[in-house]
Amino acid sequence: MTDQSSEASHSAVIDSWKFLFACLVVCLHSSWFFGSGPFVHGYLVVEFFFIVSGYFLAKLCIEKGAPSPFRWWLRRLKSVFPTLLFSLALLLAFRYYETTLSFKDFWRENGDVVYELFSMQGFGLTTYALNGPDWFIGSMLTGGFFLVALFSIAPKATVNLLAPAFLFLGNGFITAKYGHMDIINKYVFYSIDVGTIRAIADMSAGIIVYQMAQGMPSIQSKKMATVIELVLVGLLYAILINQEHGPDDFLCIPVFAALLLCCFKSRGYVCSLLETRPMRFLNRTSISIYLCHVVVNLNGHLIFGSYWNINTYIVSGILFGIASFFIVGFLERGFYALIGKLQALYAPVNTLKMA
Repeated sequence: MTDQSSEASHSAVIDSWKFLFACLVVCLHSSWFFGSGPFVHGYLVVEFFFIVSGYFLAKLCIEKGAPSPFRWWLRRLKSVFPTLLFSLALLLAFRYYETTLSFKDFWRENGDVVYELFSMQGFGLTTYALNGPDWFIGSMLTGGFFLVALFSIAPKATVNLLAPAFLFLGNGFITAKYGHMDIINKYVFYSIDVGTIRAIADMSAGIIVYQMAQGMPSIQSKKMATVIELVLVGLLYAILINQEHGPDDFLCIPVFAALLLCCFKSRGYVCSLLETRPMRFLNRTSISIYLCHVVVNLNGHLIFGSYWNINTYIVSGILFGIASFFIVGFLERGFYALIGKLQALYAPVNTLKMA
C-alpha cells in the first residue's frame, strides 16, 4: 500500500468514527427533551473530535512547518462556514416564525449571531448561542490558533513540554473545579471560555498521539488488532452509557487517544468495516449531522406535532444532517457557478475599459 493510499485509508476510518460519534451527539441532545435516552455521556465524544484536530494540527506544523495562525484559523473556518451558515439561517427563520417581536427588536435580541457565525464565542465576546453544538467549532478554532502560534515559536517545546502540560493541567483544572467535563460556557478570568481550555487540553492529547505514532510499529496480526479494537469499543461503551457526571469523565481521553492510534497502527475487522463503501459515503456527513440536527431538535414540535418522541428526534436529526450535507453542497456549487458567470459577464467590459 502506497503512502498516499494508506493516508486515505486512515482518514476514512477516522471520518467513520466521527460520523458514529456525531450520531451519538444526536442521541444525547434528543434525550434532553425527554429526560432520558441512550448515551447520556455523549457529550464526551467531542473529546475525540478535539484529539483528531490536535493530531492533524501537529502533522501539519511538524511536517510542513507552522502556518500563520490567522491563515490556519481562516482555512478551518472556511471548511465549516457554509454548513454553519445554513444551520444558523434555518434556526433564525424558525425563531422569527414563532416570535411576536418586530424585526428590529428581533435582530436586537439575536444580533450576536454574527459572532457565532464566525465562531468567535471562544474569545469571550458573547455568551449568545443559537446553535449550541457549534461551541465546539469556536473552541477548536480558538484553541488551535493558540497552539499553531506556539508551534511557530517553539515547535519542539510545544510537542515535548507544553502539550503534556496543557493536557494534564487543562483537564485537571476542569475536573477539579467542576467535577466533570460537561462544561462549555463558563468563563475563567472573565474572558477565557472553559470550552477553549477543554479544546487546548484535548488537542494537546492529539499532539502527543502524533508524536507516539511516529515511533510505534504497526500491529501485523489482524486478530490481535481486532481484539484491541473491540476492547477499546467496549471501554467506550461503558463510559458513554454511564448515567452520572463525574471525575471519571477524564478516562475517555486515553481511550479516545488509543482509538486514534488504532486508526493508524492496526487494521482489525472493526477498522476494516469502517472502510467499507457505505461508511465512506456516510462519513462525509459528520459535520453536517453535528451542526444541523439541532434544527430538528429545537423545532420538533412544529415539524412533527403530536407525533414526536425520542426515536423520531434521533432518526430525523441524523437524516436531516445527512440531507443538509447535500443541500449545502448544492447551494455552494450554485453560488460559485453564479460568481463564475458574473466574472465572465463583466470581464469583457473591463477589457474594453482598459483598451
